Amino acid sequence: MLSFLTVMLDGLAYGMVLFIISIGLAVTLGLMRVVNLAHGAFAMTGGYIAAVLARSGMGFFTAAVLSTLIVFIIGMLMGLTVIGATTTHDPNVAIVYITIALSGLAF
Repeated sequence: MLSFLTVMLDGLAYGMVLFIISIGLAVTLGLMRVVNLAHGAFAMTGGYIAAVLARSGMGFFTAAVLSTLIVFIIGMLMGLTVIGATTTHDPNVAIVYITIALSGLAF
């Protein structure tokens, strides 16, 4: 019974993570009209930073908050410099190529 409860709670936590990521994609596409293919790469980068910070002795909650802030700053810088400069010229195809390139840079 305990393993069933553990599996159910793990599935619920994983579902919540997927929900947060999908809401971020929907907001990016709905409000900004940008197909951000680098969204998943930034989420993975945040998870990696949180794991490294938590492993270095920082508490889990502190590492999660700090990694969220770090990835937020990286995303804002990328959005303002790379994506913001492109939307004025050719927003249809160039943004897709740029977000693919950004997802490659995140790894």
